[in-house]
This record gives sequence, C-alpha cells and structure tokens, in this order.
Amino acid sequence: MYVKVTAGHHPYGQRGDFLIEVEPPIYFDFTAAKLGKNAEWDENHDLVSPGDIDFSEALGASVDYLHMLEFTADQTQYEANQNMIAFRYVWWHSDRGIEAVITTRNIFIVSDNGKTIDRV
Repeated sequence: MYVKVTAGHHPYGQRGDFLIEVEPPIYFDFTAAKLGKNAEWDENHDLVSPGDIDFSEALGASVDYLHMLEFTADQTQYEANQNMIAFRYVWWHSDRGIEAVITTRNIFIVSDNGKTIDRV
C-alpha cells in the first residue's frame, strides 16, 4: 500500500509527486490546528510558514517522523478569525516509529497495483 500526494511545491524546494510505501493499519482524516505564534505571511497574505504547530496533538498520535508537504492557507473566515488552518493527514507505524504525512493537498491511498483505494 502507498500514500501519494500529487505535484506540489514542498517547503524545501522539492516539486512533483510524493510517494511512500506504508504498512496498514493507517489512519487518515482532515483536521485543523492553530497556527504557531511565529507563523509567517508574505505581502500578498500567502502563508510562508505555519510556525510551530504541535502536529502530534492535532493528529492525536505522538509523531516521530513527519513528512510536511505543501501547506498553503485556504482559510474560511472562521479559521482566519481563529488563526487556524485546515489540513489533511495520514499516519502509520513504521520502523522509525509513528510516521505521518501532512499537507493541504489531496492525499491518495493507493494499492500495490496502482489503483486508488481512498482519498483524503
């Protein structure tokens, strides 16, 4: 089974698809978290950095290894007023401990034969 995030602009300059093999069980959903007090915005009010967010608390799991992919603010007025951002995630147990992918892009759960099983 694989987790795939398609063609994004990732925080460290990478571009394109992200694909990683995972072992079930996996846990995935859509949630929101408060932006860190040190969140950075550019002059067009685009999110540059979400700041310090406790993703372990937001995901309900003590994450040991985090793949943070494209994270852009598309906030509702309520989220903007509450200084929150919504995002998608998937986490699973690996040799590294609990490993997670977080992004504001769509996440696809893909079978070994390449067929999409689910989408977050």
